[in-house]
Amino acid sequence: MFQPDIVPILFSLEALLFLAVVFMHLVKKNSTLVTVYALQSICVIALLAVMGITEHEQGLLLAALVTFVVKVVLAPIIFMRAIKDTNEKRVAGAYLNTPLTLIVLLTLLLLAQSDVFAALSHLAPSAERFVPLALAALFISLFLAINEKGIVYQIVGVLSMENCIVALGSFFGLEHTFALELGILFDICMWMVGAAVFISLIRYHFGTLDASAIKDLRD
Repeated sequence: MFQPDIVPILFSLEALLFLAVVFMHLVKKNSTLVTVYALQSICVIALLAVMGITEHEQGLLLAALVTFVVKVVLAPIIFMRAIKDTNEKRVAGAYLNTPLTLIVLLTLLLLAQSDVFAALSHLAPSAERFVPLALAALFISLFLAINEKGIVYQIVGVLSMENCIVALGSFFGLEHTFALELGILFDICMWMVGAAVFISLIRYHFGTLDASAIKDLRD
């Protein structure tokens, strides 16, 4: 059960996380996208820190610190360097235009608020108001990875999903041990390094980071 005095703080952080995911669909530069992802990660870190302080869980505080190092410091450095090396100035864009994309985002938000997922909210009575928005952010992150043609956008969409899952797990009251968080963050760090190498190789061999163009290439 969350303390009443921290509920507005948690809801504000979740709202910022949700808005960051929506904004990812609207930005037109890879570098701006990475910056928005870093800001979204700060929201998740703040969630972990607030919960760790109020629940006196040192593991959550340590997890928040390590998350900051990996997602706010290392991730932007890795991706910005990969973007600079590939010199990909043109953004591939999305399969759906902006109006249709916004309609889908609204539909996903309404779906998360509907009775279809009402049972999930009942599993977390103390955070019932938080679950629908966290689910909507998760769905919209998945849609980012599906709808965008740019490989960087697809990768960030997957990473955004992981942020949303961490936030959703926190609202459900799932235990975050430091060892578990450290293992997950190590995997994410290695995945980001591999993704950066993958981005460079794709740009070097195919001359583009547009996934829709790459799929039509033949040997």
